[in-house]
Amino acid sequence: YYNFAFEVTENKFEHSGNFHNTRIGLIYPTAFFYILFGINKYSSNLLPLVTSILSILLAFYLGKLLFNETTGLIASFLLSFYPVHVMYSSILFPDLPSAFFASLGIFLFLKAEEKSPKIMYLLTGLSIGIAYLIKELSIVIFAVIALFVIYKRSYKKEHLLLVAGYFSILLF
Repeated sequence: YYNFAFEVTENKFEHSGNFHNTRIGLIYPTAFFYILFGINKYSSNLLPLVTSILSILLAFYLGKLLFNETTGLIASFLLSFYPVHVMYSSILFPDLPSAFFASLGIFLFLKAEEKSPKIMYLLTGLSIGIAYLIKELSIVIFAVIALFVIYKRSYKKEHLLLVAGYFSILLF
């Protein structure tokens, strides 16, 4: 991924059938950090580091939303030193950033179901779309949301905004 990001900065990046260079949600932000801060180990690992820190915050808010504040604090505390999480926070690898954006999509969807502002559904789709651009397997989050909607029987026309947000990221 480091080489692909470098190729983007040199205008030599070519899309091919290789699944590694289709993960543009990982490659282009890293290339952007290369342009801003130069090509070094700090800018190379900035995206995983930032999403790692944000994942810890998101774990708190998800725990608070689903259960209570104590659960959120415990979740964020445990995630903050979970070995795989710590290891991937300093390596340019798609798992941590895609997990963050997929989890953010779930959080935004649950907030939208709770309060029903239409923009939250659109933001959910955008978040899942970004997760998909980082790692293709993130599309599975749609199945989780679909099962939730079926289980709760909360069929709304606003759910189409979720799909619209997702496809707007892909079209962009």
